[in-house]
Amino acid sequence: MGILRLLLALSVVISHIGGIGSFVFLGAEAAVQLFFVISGFYMGLILSEKYDRPSLNRQFYLNRALRIFSLYYLYLALAFFIYLGALLLLHNSPLTIYNELGLPTGLLAVIALPNLTVIGLDILLFLKAQGGVLDFTDQALGHPPEVYRVSLLPPAWSLSLELMFYLIAPFVLRRSSLVILSVLACSLALRSAAAVFGVVDGLWSYRFFPFELAWFLLGALAYRGYAAKRAFFESVAARPLAISALTLPILFALLIDVPAQEGHFFWSRALLLLSVAALLPALHGQSCKSTWDRIIGEYSYPVYLGHYLIVLIMAQSPFIVAHRWLMLTTVLAPTFALAWLAIRLVDRPLNRLRQGWAVRAGANPHGMTEPLRSVRLSDRAVG
Repeated sequence: MGILRLLLALSVVISHIGGIGSFVFLGAEAAVQLFFVISGFYMGLILSEKYDRPSLNRQFYLNRALRIFSLYYLYLALAFFIYLGALLLLHNSPLTIYNELGLPTGLLAVIALPNLTVIGLDILLFLKAQGGVLDFTDQALGHPPEVYRVSLLPPAWSLSLELMFYLIAPFVLRRSSLVILSVLACSLALRSAAAVFGVVDGLWSYRFFPFELAWFLLGALAYRGYAAKRAFFESVAARPLAISALTLPILFALLIDVPAQEGHFFWSRALLLLSVAALLPALHGQSCKSTWDRIIGEYSYPVYLGHYLIVLIMAQSPFIVAHRWLMLTTVLAPTFALAWLAIRLVDRPLNRLRQGWAVRAGANPHGMTEPLRSVRLSDRAVG
């Protein structure tokens, strides 16, 4: 599963550098929605096998928060100090957006707050500043001054949706498959009804939690399939299915005009999400005991979080921007270097702490695929 997650993170990176020619791999939208499916799978897993009763909900929330916020705050601090230095030394920085918006100090403080809470970063994408006031819009992108730019880590908006899913997950994912399927159907029905009334703008296509809840729940149902046939999915017979889970996104990227798919509801993308979800049980079954897959998967979250900061820095060079392969290389090298440091200095030590807390709280040790002394990665998903 780690290989797939890193491929999705790289797809977001390629999208944010503007593609390599016309190639954007999966594009950001499909990649993020597949992340939601994977997150649903893992939350179904840990709520069934690790935090397997309501009395452990508090520990579930605590460990999820530590998992998300530890690296988020690390990259947030790094971005803030780099942007502040650029402002003081070069008088050119993303922080100038706070002046460009023309909002009173109180409103600036309100829209800056999601940088600390994470929840609410998605809402910034639906706001515009005009005449010293904030107003709702679904046309925020490409219409400066863009309110969402007050986010110091713009890709982190998806973490807001992740956290909202975590809040409801213990109360939904421990219910019957019929209940999960019913909530999923309601989410899809809401998306379809919105489309009927013309709500089809790109912002609605993968950034509005009630619509995206369906993909999280699709992943949770995929976990139910894995749990029902665990022996098969961990056997050699399921290996071709696991390989298919990795090759399907690549085929999608090669055969589909991805930029034309960035909208509200495209059947080819929905088919991709459904197909990968159906194959996730096999992919997890074949990879859950692989050390290398877990090590690779470690990088998906910090690469997703940290790449945009590097993109902004490299974008200051017209020569680098004009040569996309050079742009990709100069973005990926420092992004992975930062991720390496973040994993070893922050993520792994805190992960051991999280697992110790879980055991002391009474979490099921048999729900952990590795001994406590090792680094557990199988319960994580990006955002």
